[in-house]
Amino acid sequence: MKKKKLTGGKKKKISKKKNHSKGNNPTNTVLRRANFIKMTRVRGGNFKFKAISLGKGSFQWKTMQLSKNSKILSVLYNQANLKLVQKRNLSKGTIIKIDSMPFIKTILTNQRSFIDLLKFQIDKMILLKLLNKGLLIARITSRPGQTGKINGTIMEDYDLKLFFRISRKMKKLIPY
Repeated sequence: MKKKKLTGGKKKKISKKKNHSKGNNPTNTVLRRANFIKMTRVRGGNFKFKAISLGKGSFQWKTMQLSKNSKILSVLYNQANLKLVQKRNLSKGTIIKIDSMPFIKTILTNQRSFIDLLKFQIDKMILLKLLNKGLLIARITSRPGQTGKINGTIMEDYDLKLFFRISRKMKKLIPY
């Protein structure tokens, strides 16, 4: 210990370093085409699936009641740190651009979801413009470094408007 007693003597350590209190290095999941997942044994004989690189994920569109696997195109924004965007890191809360083709195919084939799409209000016109471009904006809700996969939700209404407001302040060119 660096600190000393008032008398000048050395202080005793409160506890030794224990095996259960040590941690691991961060995974830093990166966006790439190939999926690379490492399985590590953790306390209690359990396993964690650490995703080192991922290119696809499962995303759900809540208002349309759809859930599809889609390809991740790029990383747009991360609240934690903007350096994570440059490194293309995927973590919980990261806003990403995904391919909209799996969603468009199901909307066109399914009668009910096509009618739901026609009932869209004027507020959701940004979302329709993005669909026409062939992309959607989603937020990651899972922890890829812990689970080994990406789950997310498609941003709509208030969240989408807020994101575009932030991106304009950052002077990012995002097509919509």
